[in-house]
Amino acid sequence: MGSYRQRPPAPSIPSTAPSNPRTAPSIPRTAPSIPRTAPSIPRTAIGVNERSLGYLPYAGLTNQFFAFQHAAWTAFHLNRTLILPPITSNKHDHQLTFQGWSHYFDIPRFEKLSGVRVKEWADAKPLSEKEIAIGVDVTRKHKLSPQWDSLAENITCQITRNFSSLQGVDKTFANLFLLRVSFVEPPPRPASVHLDDATENAIDTASGLSFLSDIIDRYRDSEEKSLYLSHTYSLKGSHSIRPWEEIGQHIHFKQEVVDLALHLVQSLQSPPSPSQTNTTQNSLSLSLVKATPSPSLRPNNDTKNTNTTEVTTRPSPSQKALPSQLAQPSQPTVTRPYIAVHLRRSDIVSKCVNRTIGITQEAIDACAPSIAHYAVKVDQARTQLKRRTSVEPLVVVTTDTTSQEDLDAIVALGWHRVDHVQAETNQILGLFGAAMVDAAILAHADVLVGTAVSTMSQVAQFRQRSWFQRQTLFPRHDIE
Repeated sequence: MGSYRQRPPAPSIPSTAPSNPRTAPSIPRTAPSIPRTAPSIPRTAIGVNERSLGYLPYAGLTNQFFAFQHAAWTAFHLNRTLILPPITSNKHDHQLTFQGWSHYFDIPRFEKLSGVRVKEWADAKPLSEKEIAIGVDVTRKHKLSPQWDSLAENITCQITRNFSSLQGVDKTFANLFLLRVSFVEPPPRPASVHLDDATENAIDTASGLSFLSDIIDRYRDSEEKSLYLSHTYSLKGSHSIRPWEEIGQHIHFKQEVVDLALHLVQSLQSPPSPSQTNTTQNSLSLSLVKATPSPSLRPNNDTKNTNTTEVTTRPSPSQKALPSQLAQPSQPTVTRPYIAVHLRRSDIVSKCVNRTIGITQEAIDACAPSIAHYAVKVDQARTQLKRRTSVEPLVVVTTDTTSQEDLDAIVALGWHRVDHVQAETNQILGLFGAAMVDAAILAHADVLVGTAVSTMSQVAQFRQRSWFQRQTLFPRHDIE
């Protein structure tokens, strides 16, 4: 395989903690809209001497994060500017706000740390109010109109992972941004590229163009000014290709997202009672919790040791100093430590059992462990934290459960859950605010207890490891 573009080493440093944890951050209560200024003909604009890489969004929020990561890795190694689609959702974004990633993540900082040049779609293709209205109308009616057809821009996508049609959020995205998409097979691998037998066999037996290295080999010498890929979420790396280390860990939350996340956690705090400091609290409370998932979890049912101190000071996000242009001065945050529990429910069971033959209790438990199994890991996390502080940690749950049984168990165990409706998180940050704040809560926890099959937990695990050198705990139904 060909060589990859090299970048100078960059520090891996997350967003820093807020300077004043006891007051709510000043955050504008407005969500951005797509820019209202546009050229007379809505065409994607890039520099005269600039080459770009775009891609179609796919699936849910975390999957779109992985798509961003893989596309950014590809853009860097092809020396192209990444044209970054907005966050797209059929299920949640009924207002079709299409918020950009820069609303939640520090894109200028990412560019400096990763070396990737980024231009968001709303900047590459700004639309007028009339053009937006036409796109929204088509998206909601699921039917193209003559007005849309007269304005649509033709783009050609290279078929990756055998994605050769518009089906979900990619169709919504194309309709709103007035894109008429066609698909073509990728070019052959250059004869000058020589692969070892194992790599060649893996590439040739995969689903279409699937490997990042193969994409680089095929498109390194492409003269296409604008290159589009049909799919990037599930593209594969190899032992020598680590998109997270090169790209993902540099996608940091904006400071206001972290500020709001930690403010909401602190708002849950109350002075630890004697019962809370009892090491057997969880064990005693487990009698109130059934060891089996509630009916709402069934498929298709909606229903290093340090001295002990009295307080803990959050560690600096990194032991490395930021370059001066990236520094974000802040005071150390003195706060009660917290354990974050990501309790993933909703459709996760259906997604997991669909990969197996039949629906068994074992398969359900593997996807959605009982609250009791999470509680065992919380006890383990408490033990870990006692090596650093005598202060009883707060337990904060982020969850999508609608099960009253789950909610009652959370209360019985003395755990806390952020109420984003009451906190007006989405009104503060926009439509995806609650999900992004939850992700920040998980990433900045002193200990994280995740759900192994959840991609949201997996990304939180990566952030914990890269940003704070911490290990994530996962409940295992078959060993507890």
